Amino acid sequence: MPARPSGPSKPAPWAPPTLALLLAAWLACGAPPAAATATVSEDTKLDRITFSGNHNAYEKATYGRLTDALEAGSRLLEIDVYTDPVSGWVVSHSNPLSSNSNCTRRNIFDKEVKNGDLADCLTDLRRWSEAHPGHDPVYVKLEMKWGFYGRADMAPADLDRLIAKRLGSSRVFKPADLTGTAYPDADAATRADAWPSLARTRGRFLFYVWPGTVEGKVFEDNVPTDVEYGRSVRDRAAAGRLMWMGFADQQVAGSAQAADITFRRSGLTTTAPGDYFDHGAVQHLSHVILDLKQFYDVDDAGVPGDDAAFSERVQYMFRSTPPPSPGNADQITDGGGPAFLPNTFRGTNDAEASAQGKGTPEGERRIGHLSGLQRSSRRGDGRPLHLRMDGPGYDAMDVPDGSAQPKLQFTVFVPTADFFSGMRTHQASLDLAAKYGVPEEENGLERFLTATRRQNFLTPPRRHRAFPLVELI
Repeated sequence: MPARPSGPSKPAPWAPPTLALLLAAWLACGAPPAAATATVSEDTKLDRITFSGNHNAYEKATYGRLTDALEAGSRLLEIDVYTDPVSGWVVSHSNPLSSNSNCTRRNIFDKEVKNGDLADCLTDLRRWSEAHPGHDPVYVKLEMKWGFYGRADMAPADLDRLIAKRLGSSRVFKPADLTGTAYPDADAATRADAWPSLARTRGRFLFYVWPGTVEGKVFEDNVPTDVEYGRSVRDRAAAGRLMWMGFADQQVAGSAQAADITFRRSGLTTTAPGDYFDHGAVQHLSHVILDLKQFYDVDDAGVPGDDAAFSERVQYMFRSTPPPSPGNADQITDGGGPAFLPNTFRGTNDAEASAQGKGTPEGERRIGHLSGLQRSSRRGDGRPLHLRMDGPGYDAMDVPDGSAQPKLQFTVFVPTADFFSGMRTHQASLDLAAKYGVPEEENGLERFLTATRRQNFLTPPRRHRAFPLVELI
């Protein structure tokens, strides 16, 4: 790769290489080469496009800033990363203890300086992406110089969290974006030539990890970095992506950027810049017991009833105007339909329309869980106003007979406590059910949920977080 591109890069078709994709091992693709042309159509698949890139793009001798490479037309950035238990995600070519990079950070005097770590590099990329909406897809190759360091919270899952926090999940093209509901993993999708198009990856970043030059030489490490990450992706996909009710937890399309839910940015408070809590938010935690026997409509022997069909359950979870999927011919086996469905926004009035039977199957009066939430969970333009994380549980806490039961345990960051209260009220939509005569058994998920614990916490900005709050003493 050249040290510096001579000018703006134009994507051009080529014979498909072995392409690294999505924070996993390199995946092979054997499609025939396309004819060379000066430009590429938006529907050209990604494995038939190449961009110029930079090795050691983070070095100050290469560019003044990391994003200068992108301005020059480079669309592949290679970054060397050390995992140090003290210094964290160090970006440097040869110093494992301190970052030496062109990524920017704020020093103790709030002055912008260089030598940022990986988190700072990701923040720089996010700012560039925000200033260039719809940009070409950008590949980021992370050479993990001596591999991951799970004992210091620098394992593959920690890397994912760092990228999501600093760059934003919506800007990352992830394995689930490639596989959808049709393929079990990224390898199967690429072998089936299911590569995404240029149009589909605009505004997105594609990460992959690569074994470092000193991996295995400094610490005892018998698993190459790319293999370790690939296994992590595989295992987490198999173990954690499905919730108890059979649908994947897809909060990426339904969650806001962190800054948008703060007191200052949300527009829902009188907080002004510089106020103590300007970049703060309210954190809500909930503990919910799930009645899966009723949700799946099965008797004590496991025999399904009339409402056990996927076509019924998908309307309870999402909406009826229309349902997001009709499901399979066999509505019971393996869930009866796809687990991955888009978290789309159909307007704040969608729940009221379905309560009136407008656009629903056979004109039935129903209210879906998601359409009820979206009465107030988003702005009018569809942007979410909350940041939520879900997790399944299985224990006996708060269960009257002491038996272990399926749970939903979630936390959500919102601009105000009143905002969450309103969102929870709209989730139930009892007002619409009463107004339009929606039967109880046709109203979302309400009859399947029992919330036993709810708590709100006032979360100050990071600059004021300490325990105890010493700045108030």
